[in-house]
Amino acid sequence: MESDGIDYLLTHVEERNAGTIEAQRQDKWTYKIDGKSNAHPLMAIPLAVISVFFLILAVDQLQSRPGKTALFAFFFGLIAVIILYGLIAVLVRYFCFSVYIGGSGFYFRSHPFNGKFYRYTDIRRCREELRGGLAGHSSDRLYAYFFIFTDKHGKSRKFRFDKAAYEREIDALKQRIEEANQ
Repeated sequence: MESDGIDYLLTHVEERNAGTIEAQRQDKWTYKIDGKSNAHPLMAIPLAVISVFFLILAVDQLQSRPGKTALFAFFFGLIAVIILYGLIAVLVRYFCFSVYIGGSGFYFRSHPFNGKFYRYTDIRRCREELRGGLAGHSSDRLYAYFFIFTDKHGKSRKFRFDKAAYEREIDALKQRIEEANQ
C-alpha cells in the first residue's frame, strides 16, 4: 500500500541529490563563507565550564542535607541547560555552517541536515540587512549583519555573517544573483 509513497520519496531524494552532486561537479567554488572565522569556538570552553559548574550545583542541591532545596536545584539545572543550548549553537555554527559561491550557483548549509545548492536563476531577490540592539534596544556594539534571500518558491532564508571578514564574498553573491535575474 505504501509502495507509491516510497517510490515518490526515493525519486524525490534521488533527484535532489543528483542535482546537488551534478552542480558541485560542474561548479568551481570561488568564494567560501563558514563559521570558523570568528572567536565563537573560543566561547565553547567557558560555556562548557560554566555549564558543568551549574550542573554540579544542581546535583549538590538535591542532596538531603539542611539548607538544600529542590527549587534551587531546578534553577541551577535550568541555567545549565540554557548555557548548554548556547554551547550547542556555537558548535553547530562552527562545524556545519557554510556557503560556497560558484559560477552558476551557491551551496548553503546552516546545520547538518539542510545543505542545498541554489542556482542564481532560482533566487528571486536578495538583500543584506543590519539588525542591531538587544531585545529591541539599539546599541553600537550589539548588531549583526544578515544575508536574506528568497527562492523561486517564495521561501526566504537568512544567515548571519561577519561583514568585516566576508564583505567581498557577500558582494560577489549579491552581484551574481542580480546579474542572473536581469
